[in-house]
Amino acid sequence: MPRSHYALALAASALLVLQPLGPAAADETLTVSNPASTSDTGAWASSSVAIPEGQSPRSVQGLIETTASSGEIQLRVGQKILKTFPAQQAGEFAIDLDEPARTLLADGESDGRLSVGARWVPEDAAGRCLAAQPEEVSLSGLRIKVEGEAAAPQSIAQFFAMSPKRVAIQATDQSAAAAMTAVPAIATAFSDADVSWEAKNPDLTVRFDAAGGKLKLKLDRAGTTLTVSGDAQEFAGLDSVLRTEAISLATGTETTAEVTPDEPVRWAPPEELSLKDLGLENPRLEGYGQSSLYTGVDEADFGASMHSVQIHLAGTHSALPSSAEAALNVYWNDSLVGSSVLDAQDTSINTDIAVPESLVKGRNGLRIQLDAAAVGAECRTAGSLPVQVHLDGAASSITPAYGTGTTQGFEMLPQAASGQIGLALGQSAEPSDAYLLATGLLASLQQASGVPLQVTLLPEEEVASSPLSAVVVGASADTINELGAPLRLEAMRTIDAQMLSAGVGTEAPYAALQAFTSNSRTILAAGGWAPGDATGAAEASRTGGSSLYADLAHQVLASEGGWSALSRNLLIAQPNAEPVLLESNSVVPQPSRTDDYRIYGWWAVGGLAVLVALGAAGALAYRRTNRKARAQAEAEAKAAAPSAAHDEL
Repeated sequence: MPRSHYALALAASALLVLQPLGPAAADETLTVSNPASTSDTGAWASSSVAIPEGQSPRSVQGLIETTASSGEIQLRVGQKILKTFPAQQAGEFAIDLDEPARTLLADGESDGRLSVGARWVPEDAAGRCLAAQPEEVSLSGLRIKVEGEAAAPQSIAQFFAMSPKRVAIQATDQSAAAAMTAVPAIATAFSDADVSWEAKNPDLTVRFDAAGGKLKLKLDRAGTTLTVSGDAQEFAGLDSVLRTEAISLATGTETTAEVTPDEPVRWAPPEELSLKDLGLENPRLEGYGQSSLYTGVDEADFGASMHSVQIHLAGTHSALPSSAEAALNVYWNDSLVGSSVLDAQDTSINTDIAVPESLVKGRNGLRIQLDAAAVGAECRTAGSLPVQVHLDGAASSITPAYGTGTTQGFEMLPQAASGQIGLALGQSAEPSDAYLLATGLLASLQQASGVPLQVTLLPEEEVASSPLSAVVVGASADTINELGAPLRLEAMRTIDAQMLSAGVGTEAPYAALQAFTSNSRTILAAGGWAPGDATGAAEASRTGGSSLYADLAHQVLASEGGWSALSRNLLIAQPNAEPVLLESNSVVPQPSRTDDYRIYGWWAVGGLAVLVALGAAGALAYRRTNRKARAQAEAEAKAAAPSAAHDEL
C-alpha cells in the first residue's frame, strides 16, 4: 500500500469537557519487571519508571545484590544518593521519601520518569586507583509507591505524551482487520507499553471505527480512550500522522487528517548510525580500574541484515600523569575487536575498527571499556587526577556492510522485513484469538524495530506467492506445508522428553509460533493442532476456555522482554504449561516433512536403477564385442594355418 502524505487540520477548540480520573489508591504501586545489572567499577545499575502526572513517589523498595565483599553500595533515587551502606549489607531495601524529596523527584525528572540506581564503590582511594577485579551489582524487584491523583489527558497531545503500562486496541467487527495495519503506529507512540487486543484494565484505549471519510482522532470524556475513525484503507497511514509536529500541538479533543495520495517510497537502510542514534548521546568514561559503556547494536536498528561492521570512534581523553597508564578497549559481543593505549602526548581519539562477519549476529552488543591504573606508590597522588575519555556521540558511528547475514530463527525479524510486512489472518483460529496474537506480534516487532513497519493485509492463500515477508496467524496445515515450515501442524515428538509437558510419544494439543525462510522471504507463522483435527483448526488454539494463542502473545509483551525475549525458531504453547522455546531440529521429523523428501528418494532410486541398467548394458555390450573379437581372431588363425603349411612344402 502506498505511503500517504497527511496534512493535519486541527479542530478549533475542545468540544468535550474531560473529567479527571478518580484518585489513586494510597498504596498504589508502580513496578519495574526487568532487572538491571552492571559489573563495571563505579557504573550504575539503574531502572526507571514513568510517574503519571499528578502523582508523586512516596517510597521506593527493591532488592540489591552484589558479588562484592568489601567496599560500599550507593543507592540513588532521581539525581540524589539517598543511602550508602557496606556491601555486606546488600539485600532488600525500603526508603520512605520525605516531602521535599517527593517534590524534587516529581518535578525534576525528565519526561516524568523516576530513575533508581545502585553501584559499588571500592572502600578506599587505592581501590579506585588500582585496576582491581570489578564486582557485579544488580537491582531487581523495583517497586515505587505513589500518592495523588493521576491526571487524565486533556487533549490529544497529552494523550500521546502519556507513559502507560497497558494499551488496549479495540475495533468494530468491520474494522478489526484494518485496525491491524495501524498497530505499529500505536506501538511506536507507546514504545514501552504492553499493546494488546482488548486488554483488561488498560491505562489507555485506542478504538478503531471504519466509518469512511477523512481520518479523525477523537478523545472521549474520560480522556483515556481515543477513537480513530475514517476510511479503513487510511489506518495504515496513522504512523505518518502521529509523527507530525501537529499532533504534539493538538490542544483540542478532535483532530482531522486530510489525505493526499503520494507516490510510494520504498524505505532504504541508513548508511550509518551514530552512537547518539543508538542511545549514547554523550559517551563518557572516567576513573581508575575499569569503567565501560554498553549499547545494543541490533540489525533491527538498521532495518536490514548486516554482513560486517565498521566502528569509528572520535573524541578526546585527558592528559595522563606520568604515574598512570590507560588503554581503551572495544568489545563486540564480548570479543575484543580493538585496543589502543592512550597517548600521554596526543589526547585525540580517532580510530576505526573492523568487525568480521563471524562476530556479527542479529542482536549485537558494543562495549567500550577504559582500563586505567597507576604505578604503585603514586596511586593516591594519581587518584586526584582521574583518567577521562569523552567520545563524540554524533561523530562516532557504526557503518554496516549489508548482506544476507547468518541470523536464523526469530532473530531474523524485524530487520528481514525491510520496513514492509504482510499480514494474513487465517481461518484456523477463533477471530478473537487471531487478532490477539496478531496485535501482540506486530506491536512487538515494531517496538524492536528502528524503522516504521508498513503492514499489508494478504489473503492466506496468497502468502506463498507474495514477495513480502509475512506474519501468518491462524495458518492452516496446507499453508504451513506449502510454505515449507520446519514444524507441520500434526502430531509431534521431541527428541528429549523433558522439552515439552507432553513428553515423547504423546499427542497433546499445541499452538506453535515459528520463524523460517521461504523463497528468500522470512515468514512468522502461528497455527495449532489437536488430536483428531487434521487441519489444525480452532480447537488447538483454545483449550478449556483458555487461549493458547494468548499464551504465545504474552511471551512478546514489552513487560516480558518484548521481541528480544524470543530465541531459536519455535515457540510452543500447551495446555497447563508455560510456553517453551525450541529448535526445530529437536523435533523428530514428522510424516509430512519426510513426504517432502520422498520424491527425492524415488529420484535417487530411479537414478540408481538407470545407472545399474547402463552398467549392465555396457557389460553386455563388452561381452558381445569380446566374443566377436575372439571369434574373428580364431577365424583369422584358421585361415592362416593352411597358408603356413603350403609354404613349408
